[in-house]
Amino acid sequence: MDQKVFAQKLPKPTIILYTNDPEDVIMAEDNISFVCKTDVKAERFNLYNNSSLILQQTEPTFNLSKVMSKQTGVYKCDYCYQSTCSETSDPEYIYVKETFPEPEITAKPRKIVHSGDNITITCRAPYPNLHFFLYKGEQEVMNDIAVGNEVSYTIESASNKDIGQYVCIYKTKKDSTYQMESARSNPIMIRVKDLQRPSITIGVDPRDSENVIIDCKSPTIQNWKWFQLLNDSKDVENEIQSDKNTVQFTVNRTEYSKKRFYCIYRIRIGDDFADSKLSYSIIVDQVIDYTTNNIIRLLLSAVILLVLGVIVWKHFRFLQERTQYLPTLPPALVAEDKSKGNPENPGVAYIRDPQEDAIVFDTL
Repeated sequence: MDQKVFAQKLPKPTIILYTNDPEDVIMAEDNISFVCKTDVKAERFNLYNNSSLILQQTEPTFNLSKVMSKQTGVYKCDYCYQSTCSETSDPEYIYVKETFPEPEITAKPRKIVHSGDNITITCRAPYPNLHFFLYKGEQEVMNDIAVGNEVSYTIESASNKDIGQYVCIYKTKKDSTYQMESARSNPIMIRVKDLQRPSITIGVDPRDSENVIIDCKSPTIQNWKWFQLLNDSKDVENEIQSDKNTVQFTVNRTEYSKKRFYCIYRIRIGDDFADSKLSYSIIVDQVIDYTTNNIIRLLLSAVILLVLGVIVWKHFRFLQERTQYLPTLPPALVAEDKSKGNPENPGVAYIRDPQEDAIVFDTL
């Protein structure tokens, strides 16, 4: 009897692939499984690779251990009951890799740091328990076996000698039965760049006394800088991009009472950013209200001027009144008496006023 006629009586099965990778990436020496799924009774199941029968068994699950690249291909399955077999399932394609995918490489806190900062470079793979290698150019600077799926290398107190391009790779451990190596990671460029700290000042917003204005000024002349206002935790509160050397941040005095702020600026170097050193801190409650102070100064100045004016006026009145009551002597008498002189003090003449019977001294 024609098998194709019988095959029409059995529904087509579904083939399902199971791997240890969430994205079904299959590496050499991985273990994988195929399940030939059907809702009807079956006596035997068949698994095909590139149309060739490779396995026949009574269970629907086919386990393939330590697969290799030669097992890459198209897999199908069917099932049989007595003398009738179903048509084959839709195909499931697998590709067995004999080279690991490239690792991920990152640097913290950033790839461009200040002199003396620490940098931690981390290499990460999608698989655990591998041997990692880190290179600066072609020079190996680290090799380590990961307990999990990553290792880290710390550059302490970075300086110009640490500037360069870093890449990492990973391999199976030496005691593995099958040796594999990953492709190289994308390179990262580590730089050391010291940007001077910006200055930071604070004052009351002249348009709204409920706000304060925080000025952040960079000492550099590069255009297109990114200024950032940072809070106590060094988190970014606000950011302004500008081609000027000074920007102004507006902060509510009530909302941020007793809060401390810093600022930095950053410039672009290649595809990365270099951050300046942190400014000194300011506290919102320490703001000086220059408008109020200026008014107080003006009032004090006015009071002082008024007091001085009164003193001058009183002194002038006193002199005017004293001059009014001074006696007037005949010129001849003054000249005569001056000529006699004062025997005790030759520079002073004494004059007797005949009306007052008093001596008036005068300088010769």
